Amino acid sequence: ARKSTVTKSTCLLQTMNWLWQVWVLCAILTSTVFSSVIELDDSFSEQWKTGTWLVKFYAPWCGYCKRFEPTWNDIGSAMGGSTVQVARLDCTMFKDVAAGFGIRGMPTVKLFHQGRVFEYEGKRDTRPIIDFVQRATGPAVIKVSNLSELSQLMKLKAVIYLLLHDENNSNAMSVYKNIAERHVLNSWFYESSNEDIRKHLQVPTGWGLLVLKDGGFYAYDNAKGLDEDQISLWVLEERFVALSSVELVVTDEHARNEKLIVLLSLPANYANVPVLGKSHTAVYSTAKSRRYHPAFYFAFSSDDYVIQRVTMGAVSRPCLVVVNFTTHQFYPLSKDLATVSAEESDVTELLDQIREGKATPMGGKTWYYTVYSFLWEVTAVMKGMWTTQPVLVAVMGSLIVLLVGVLIFVICSSFEPEPEPRLSPVHDKPPKSVEMPPAEDIKEDQSDTEETEAEQGKRTSTDTKTGKQKED
Repeated sequence: ARKSTVTKSTCLLQTMNWLWQVWVLCAILTSTVFSSVIELDDSFSEQWKTGTWLVKFYAPWCGYCKRFEPTWNDIGSAMGGSTVQVARLDCTMFKDVAAGFGIRGMPTVKLFHQGRVFEYEGKRDTRPIIDFVQRATGPAVIKVSNLSELSQLMKLKAVIYLLLHDENNSNAMSVYKNIAERHVLNSWFYESSNEDIRKHLQVPTGWGLLVLKDGGFYAYDNAKGLDEDQISLWVLEERFVALSSVELVVTDEHARNEKLIVLLSLPANYANVPVLGKSHTAVYSTAKSRRYHPAFYFAFSSDDYVIQRVTMGAVSRPCLVVVNFTTHQFYPLSKDLATVSAEESDVTELLDQIREGKATPMGGKTWYYTVYSFLWEVTAVMKGMWTTQPVLVAVMGSLIVLLVGVLIFVICSSFEPEPEPRLSPVHDKPPKSVEMPPAEDIKEDQSDTEETEAEQGKRTSTDTKTGKQKED
């Protein structure tokens, strides 16, 4: 019996030891997987000046930060072998560091490269962020050697700019490099002197600037000359595909202030629903025709929060809305896209009415809309926090209720009613009635009073004369 007990104890110890080793191994593997994302502290206020850092500024209670975390881990794994160090910083623990870098919203992604700071404002996805890092840390203009290389680039990049030139166009190349330096964070810039590429794109001799997107290419008008400002404006106008992601358009300050945005909001599975698929095709065809290109950008979103945020709940997905981010006004398409698909004629009719000033807008910068927008935003933030951090929201709500209760108690306590005055014992009994004297007695008293005043006046004058005689 003793031997069996010892044997069982030995087996139990071996099993526990084996489980401990497995746990340690899993912990090591887990830490190895996530070690590519570095947790920063207050020392980063000086550390950022050396090397290249891609940093996410976050808060533990932020719902958007939590949803962004898996993508950030993927970025850390994808860039693990490069010179770029992927990290994150908790803004609630290191508030001074976050304030020093001007962090106002979370999550915020910034790239620190050779003493320079770049802020990412695009879609929070792995590929766009990696492209952003490559553009910021690489050369502004990249050379394309042959047609095969260009074809591969067109498959990988949604929008690219290409300058075709020869040895006699050094001035064009100089202007192009300056423009690329200004816009390299948002676009890809390439150059080539290959004749096969020139023939394929049907560019005559001399220099030619093109944008390649949507399966085709569009050329800059050389008749405008090598005006750097003109070319820069053209680059900004052409930086999106026909129907772009709403995150790219809405987060671009220039785009928000420059044109109206045609926003199509459909569920992610719109391709499997014939009614929704037809609406998407109609809007895409309208955008690709470039008929409304000078005045409108076309954007797509499958996130219901975006359309709710823009319209403050006035319109729900699926829908088509034209938004003016300068005046905060919007124009919804009257059709219910959940049951009836939008035709291309419906889209063009709405856009023509807006251009001609015949469409009636909703929203705006009125006091009602401003207050409603603030309340809606607070409600949306609280809902997001409740979804991700219900305990924290419950504690915060309890503290707010307690604070309001204490404040009301203090205010009410400061207005105590004054006590009513009490009569002294002398006045406890009502005063006795006073009888008025007869009228004749009153006249006699008045005459006596007049005589007394006359005598006092004579006495005063006599005293005055006596005093003067004494002085003399």
